[in-house]
Amino acid sequence: MLIADPITTSVVTLISLVLVTACAVTDVLSRRIPNLFLATAFSLALICYGLDKGISGLIDSCLGLLVGLAMLTPIYILGGTGAGDVKLLGVVGSLLGTQGVFIAGAATFISGGLLGIIWILWRIVDAFFAEQFLRYSQLKSVGLSPISGLMPHVKIHGSSFPYAPAIACGTYTTIWYLGLLSPAAR
Repeated sequence: MLIADPITTSVVTLISLVLVTACAVTDVLSRRIPNLFLATAFSLALICYGLDKGISGLIDSCLGLLVGLAMLTPIYILGGTGAGDVKLLGVVGSLLGTQGVFIAGAATFISGGLLGIIWILWRIVDAFFAEQFLRYSQLKSVGLSPISGLMPHVKIHGSSFPYAPAIACGTYTTIWYLGLLSPAAR
């Protein structure tokens, strides 16, 4: 992060935390990341970097945006993530700068892998119990006792994986790693 002023660093950190948290929540609930959130955060990043470091700050913020976009674009092209996720990591890059976005991107990929495994396991368990409940209900409705111990055919229903929580985890990790939670204490 190129910002030198502790107050500006705190503002950028707060914007980053609010942005990724809000986007993670909306992505989980609606599978959408509002462009208004992204545009507002990007504008604030440019203002903060511009006021603090002038042209060099603006350049670092824009380079962070480009690096963030470049990190997820190949995955988007292959259909592995949505455009909102690509834009979100780009805006995180504009807030954290080029150094921060490399760390955030790496932490995001690790978080995404772990959250993806949890997502798949949850979907399997959810489908299993839904099948068991349906089987139990059908057998009870005709007066039969359910036969336990039979594993039903488990099918994961087509539902997209919200990737913004992984980006949020990557951003939280980066903010912690770079020591941005208490810049005024230095």
